[in-house]
Order: sequence, then structure tokens, then C-alpha cells
Amino acid sequence: MLCNRSIQCRRGLTLVEMVVTIAILGTFMTLLAFHLVGLSNLWINRRDDDYFDQHVEGVILFLTKAMEAAEGASGNSEEARPPVEWARPPGWNEMDDPLLYFQQAEAPALFVREGDRLPAIQAYLYFDDRDGLSILWYSLLDAEEIEDSRDLRNTPISPFVTQLEYAYYDMEDDEWEIEEDPEEDDSGAFILPDFIRLTFSHPEEGERVRSILIPHGSTDLPLF
Repeated sequence: MLCNRSIQCRRGLTLVEMVVTIAILGTFMTLLAFHLVGLSNLWINRRDDDYFDQHVEGVILFLTKAMEAAEGASGNSEEARPPVEWARPPGWNEMDDPLLYFQQAEAPALFVREGDRLPAIQAYLYFDDRDGLSILWYSLLDAEEIEDSRDLRNTPISPFVTQLEYAYYDMEDDEWEIEEDPEEDDSGAFILPDFIRLTFSHPEEGERVRSILIPHGSTDLPLF
């Protein structure tokens, strides 16, 4: 091959140039890898940090919608019964406090029997110090077979709930009273709370406290 004297004839990269090029590419790939790892860690940490809060808000939204969709229990009295009330599950000890009870004409997707969504349910909000918050329930299709609380289905709602409290508004003192147990009136009847207050606890994320309005016909209540 003939080459012009003013132009050096080159067939390719020299060994030194190849080494420099590989070093540059290596540095670039290392920086890119660190950048991708940093983005991945940021995404993972964000999801870890948000998981607990998302769980808390999801539980509150679910229970709020369940209360809103509750239908007043049917009765022969002229006065309509509230959509949420106190009741003891079948076979419940009369010495034990009742549970907040509601019924729905169409069960939420969370409540299924053998994979099939049910048309109607009777539900009781149940809190246990060890297992957290759950709902004891049964379908109206199974009502004749329910004789004891052991026959009820137990659907976990949140293992992070460590406390369930009842909020009552005292109109005379114009203040809220927060109780761990349901209040009773002078006749011994249990009083429906205005709110329930749930405390969620996580060993790393701390505590979150949320309130849920209990619908029973009165909306003239002050906020916390």
C-alpha cells in the first residue's frame, strides 16, 4: 500500500490506544453500575418506607367504606336501627363485651367462601392483643349452620393494630373521652361510640394513630 509522506499510514489502534480506550470504557461502566445500584436502593428504600403507611391508609379506607356500605339491621320497631351497632356473635359469652357489628347486602371482595364471592354477610369487628385486628363474619347463606363463634370465619385485617379505642363526645363538658372499653348507660346498655381509634405499631416505623367515624345518624360532632 502506498502512503503519502505527509500522512502516516495506519491500519488500526495501537496497543496503548486500546488500553486507554478499555480503561475509559471500564470507568464509564463502573460509574453507570454505581448509578443504577443507587437508583435501585433509592426505589427499594422508598418502597420499604412507604409500605407501612400504605398499609395503614389501606386498612382505614377499607373499614371506612365497609361502615359506609353497612345497612341497618331489619326490625319490627318503627325506629330504624343504626347501620353499625353493638352485638355479640353467636355463642358469645354474655359476660364478654359485645363487638361492633354491621351487615352488608353485598360482601366486599375480601370475603369469599371456597373462592366464591358472597351476596351478604354479618360482620363483627374483632381485636386481639396478639393477632391484631380482624373481622369475624358469616354469610346469610350459612346462617342456619352458625351455632357458635367457632363457626365464624376470621379474616385478618391488620396484624399491626396494637390498640382499639372508642371515642365518645361529652356534650356537657364539650370534650372527647377516649375509652379502651365500650361505655354503658345507666340502664346497662352499651353506647355506640362516635369514632373508633386504631393504633398501628411497627418495630421500625413507629406508631400511626387513625380514627374512623361510626355512622349512626348524627353528624353534628366536632372533630378532634
